[in-house]
Parts: sequence; structure tokens; C-alpha cells
Amino acid sequence: MMYFMPAEFNVQHIEIKPNNVLSPLDKAFAFLNYPFPPGTASVNPSVNLVNSLNTVGITGPVRASITTEWAENDWQGVRAEFTRWSVNQKALNDKTAAVAEREATCCVGPYCQPHCYQLAEVVAQFLLYLGYPFP
Repeated sequence: MMYFMPAEFNVQHIEIKPNNVLSPLDKAFAFLNYPFPPGTASVNPSVNLVNSLNTVGITGPVRASITTEWAENDWQGVRAEFTRWSVNQKALNDKTAAVAEREATCCVGPYCQPHCYQLAEVVAQFLLYLGYPFP
């Protein structure tokens, strides 16, 4: 879900129309950030812990930890675990994007940027220094 923004409010002149419909991902993030107090159910039965974890894609030990916090009625624990997972996912996505960008700008086919040659030369010198045969 995005906030409404008239085209004249941004440099690109992109209009973002009013939107009052929450996506499944919006609902999952809201549920995990603002869990219901113990004994309170959602008015929409499909908005629950299992569906929220599935929608967001939380698996493994973090999922188990969030489920445990939920079972113990520790909503602050649920929020804390979800926040840690979110921050970690953002960092992993940023790292993946940075590596992809670096690889895309470094060497394209037989043509390499000067800094790629410099790095290759440094690595080659280091391997020779360590005694590794280098062709």
C-alpha cells in the first residue's frame, strides 16, 4: 500500500492515486508488528500467525522463535523477532544488490574496467607471494 501523492509533489511527476486496500503482505506485516492481545481474534480469520509467516516468507529458527513468543503471549517478543528478521533480510538484499551491481559494472565480456585489472593484478601478486603457481 502506498500513500496518495499528487504528481506535482514529486520531481518525476508520478501520480500515486489514493489506495485504501491492504495487500496480503500489508496485512501480514501489520499482524506481525501489532499482534493481537492474548484471547483476541482478528475479524478476518485468514489473518493469523501461520498465514502471516507464510506470506512474509519467514522460515527456520526465526519462525520457530516467533511461534514460541506467540504461544507464550509475548507480543513484544513477536515484534522484536520480526524486526530482527526484517533488518537482516534488508541487509542481505542490499548485499546481494551491491554484489550484482559491482559484478555488472566490473567486467562485461572481454571488456573490464580499469579497477578490475588493478584488483586482478593485486590478487595475482598476492598469490605469487604466497607461493601459489600462477599461470
